[in-house]
Amino acid sequence: MGVIRIDIEKPTQEFEIGGEIYTARWDDDTLLKLERKFAKYNEMAMQSSKLDVSKLSYEEQQRIRTEQLKVIEELLDTLFGEGSYKKIYESTHRSMVNLGKVIEVVMEFVVEKIQLKKQSAREKYVKK
Repeated sequence: MGVIRIDIEKPTQEFEIGGEIYTARWDDDTLLKLERKFAKYNEMAMQSSKLDVSKLSYEEQQRIRTEQLKVIEELLDTLFGEGSYKKIYESTHRSMVNLGKVIEVVMEFVVEKIQLKKQSAREKYVKK
């Protein structure tokens, strides 16, 4: 009887951000952490969209910005490894708009991986 070969995909994906390559991990443990981080990020984004910035003091605006950057730092460091956020933020020219583009692309990738994982788990338990 012959050997049955099973190719195993390494749960990583490379992203080029600002001319540098970053390797994202999407193993089960990382995906679970990322799911929580994205929920926190989405909640923060929803709250921010409801704010009338013109009515906030400069100090309040800075506090909110600092909180937003902290959530983004946690998210990027979880995905790409500790310390990657600082390099990525610098490569976006310290621009929240550019950083938002990075987050958007990264979120699309991670959401796709989470959905595939959930679909695979569902298919194991649901008879067709």
